Amino acid sequence: AVPLLVSCGEQATTIAVDPAVGRACFDSHIAALPAGTQYEGIEHAVPGRLTIRVMTGVELTTLECALSTDGSLEGGGQ
Repeated sequence: AVPLLVSCGEQATTIAVDPAVGRACFDSHIAALPAGTQYEGIEHAVPGRLTIRVMTGVELTTLECALSTDGSLEGGGQ
């Protein structure tokens, strides 16, 4: 017998995002981050949502920002 893999639900489609949008997402969160936090890059992007990686000095973590349909930040971030 051959196993059959079935996926439930829709899979989010990854989209290409301008690297400057990732940096703008980071900048929109900077006031709430510990001093010295560094932007590491884009983790992934799907329609309507961008996830970036940041290093807080202690750990690598992710932050999210909403994306407009044109690929820009929506409302300056989340």
